[in-house]
Parts: sequence; C-alpha cells; structure tokens
Amino acid sequence: MERADLEAADELTVGIVGLGAVGIPLASMLARAPGIGLRLHDLDEGILAALKGGRSPLAHLDDALVAPLAGQRGSTDPAVLADCDAVLVCVPTPLTEAREPDLGAVRAAAVAIAENASEGALVVLESTTWPGTTREVLGGALAGRPDLELAYSPERVDPGRVDPEAPGGDPLGARVPKLVGGTSPGATERATALYERVFETVVPVSSAEVAEAAKLVENVHRAVNIALVGELKIAFDAMGLDIWEVLDAAATKPFGFTRFDPGPGMGGHCLPIDPFYLAWAARRAGAETRFVELSGEINRAMPGYVASKVEAALGRRGIAVAGARVLLIGVAYKRGVGITEESPAFPLAARLRGEGAEVSYCDPLVPLCELGESRDLAAALEDGIDVCVVLVDQDGVELESVAAADVMVVDTRAALRTRLLGDPRYVPA
Repeated sequence: MERADLEAADELTVGIVGLGAVGIPLASMLARAPGIGLRLHDLDEGILAALKGGRSPLAHLDDALVAPLAGQRGSTDPAVLADCDAVLVCVPTPLTEAREPDLGAVRAAAVAIAENASEGALVVLESTTWPGTTREVLGGALAGRPDLELAYSPERVDPGRVDPEAPGGDPLGARVPKLVGGTSPGATERATALYERVFETVVPVSSAEVAEAAKLVENVHRAVNIALVGELKIAFDAMGLDIWEVLDAAATKPFGFTRFDPGPGMGGHCLPIDPFYLAWAARRAGAETRFVELSGEINRAMPGYVASKVEAALGRRGIAVAGARVLLIGVAYKRGVGITEESPAFPLAARLRGEGAEVSYCDPLVPLCELGESRDLAAALEDGIDVCVVLVDQDGVELESVAAADVMVVDTRAALRTRLLGDPRYVPA
C-alpha cells in the first residue's frame, strides 16, 4: 500500500503488539472503527484465547469492551503482522533492578516487526519511555528496514476510569486528545491520519522526542504531587493535624490549587517508573533532576510509613508484631482495577512478614497473587484479625463490617474516616 493511503484508503490492516491494559482498549477502539481490520500479537496464549472467546483477561476491563476483538486474527507468531499497513507497539517498559530503563520488550517487538512488516508500513510506539527511544532504540533495531516510517503516540489510559458513553465503558476514550510525533514529517502525517480515524482530537507535535517527553511530564507531574502530599501527611501527623481536613480546607480555594490525595504509596505501570526514566535520560544528557528523583524516593518510602502505623496500632492493644494477624484490604495499586504491578501492598507485606506477622489480604479484583488467595472479608473477621489495613477501598468490599468489628483499623485512604475518626481503634495513615 502506498504511504499516503493511510488517510484515503477505505480499508486498512493494523497490527497491535502487546495486549495488556493499553493494547486491549486501543485494539477495541480500532476494531469498532469502520474500515479497519486488526492483527493481534502477544506472547501470552491465555490472553489471546480469552480475547478470541470474547472474554476479558483483565479484571478491570469489561467483556463488552473486548467483544469486538472476538473475530480478529491473533497469534503468538509475529508472522500475523505480515500484511499490516501500520503496527502499534504497546509493550511493557519497566525498570531494571538498578532502576534504569528496560526496553527489552521494545527491542523484541522491533525484531518481530523487522522480520514481518509489510513494505512501507508505519510503526508507532505507544509505550511510555524516555525521549529518543523511538528514533534510537526502535529505529536502531529497524535499521535494516529503511522503508518503514516511525512515530510515537503516548498511551493515555487510566485503568479504572471509564468513558460512560463508550461501548463497554472504554477506559481509553475517543475524546481523550491523542499526541503524535514522528521521526520525520511524513511519519507524523501518516500517524495523524491513522489516529484521526478513531480519536476526536489528534495533536501532532514536531518530533517523536517531544511526544515522548510530554508523556513523561504528564506522569511525573502526578508522581511529584503525590509525593508532596505524602510528605505533608507525615509532617502534619507529627504536628497532630489531620491531612484530610487540611486538604479539604485548601481545596476551597477556586484557583491556584490542584488537589492530590495521599495514599500508601504509588503503583501501576507508569507512575512509580517514569520519574526514573526521566532521571536516567537527564543524566544521559548531562543534566540533573534532583526534585524528580527525590519524589521517587519519597513515594517508595510510603509503605514503610504505613508499616510503622500498623506497628503503632498493634502496640495500642499490647500486641506484638510477631504473630499478629494482619489483613490488607486491597492489594491492587488503586481502586477499580486488579493490576498489582508496583503495588505498595507488597513491600508493606514483606516488611510485616519479616517481623513475624501473619499477613493475608482481601481484594475481589485480585483473586490470587504472591501473597496467596484473596480472603472473604466476613470470614476473615470471624476467624480473628488483629488489624485491618485499608490500602484500596475496592467496590464490593463491605468496609462497614470492618468498622463494626473489634479490630484496629489503619486507614490509608480515609475510607472510614467519617465513621471512625476519634475512635481509639482508628489509625489514619
């Protein structure tokens, strides 16, 4: 297909590499757009089987969302990408143990594309990364395919947040503006034309690097402000002040203040990771991002602060941490999802278990994880729990039963603040 035809062609074939929290909703949107056929590629046979059967492999994505993918071609074999006019890469970009960018999945995707992509195909990276990745890493891996054009368009998925007017409660949303930046003006133009078939607003920028940097700014902005309110929570607690009342008061100002609420720490695919991507890229360019790096350190320290509150709560009843029965309520990284990547629940559990506590959890969206199986809340309370730690107030969890039980409550979300504030069993965290 000629390169200019992405805008004019009646029929296009688009490949998606990586079918997770980003790739699935994007594929669903493309499948619902007229004139677009899909080719789905993922290394997980279970995910592909679920999608083929019209079932969502992720707890926070509704079956109605994935229904349009049931009839699409999908395979663990990258040869499925062979006849695609465009290939969109939605693979994980985690950190190494040294907290540096791990782009192994991007490079693997590039190898698959280089061996299978059609002549003149457009390749778009959607994964969050550092400025220069599309041109240097993806482009370097595709150097043997100079016919391919490259662009970057950052995902803006917010798992758990849905567009109520979209089929299946689309978490991506065609009304979310879509940034696009190519490694050449032609690539930008072609990527813009492709995304305009789906998104109401497409915003082209001057380069892939600008689009990559913009995505980091979006997430680092949140990470820094979450660190700020986390640190304020600790400071105000030491002063005997209620952070939630302070934030309620500050939020009455109608300008110059954007509210962020504290929690037990950050989790998910992006927020705990992106500050380190930016810091790494800045060091590579000979600059420092001390403020950004400090925010990452503060956010990583929050589970330790919560652990100290659990220890204090047990101490109020003269219970030693060793042997204490601790129930974590919510181990997903936030409400409304079953995603546990980088969840603060795990370092918290590790510290408490290291001190001899018996740690279990209740999370209806995470039936199984490294901590074991999710417990029924009522049964757990009946069996005997010394302290409940509210990390995520998931729908379907009857927190009122926690408030009514004779247990200590460490609350990181102010979920029971109205009900229990002032009660000697209640410990804000």
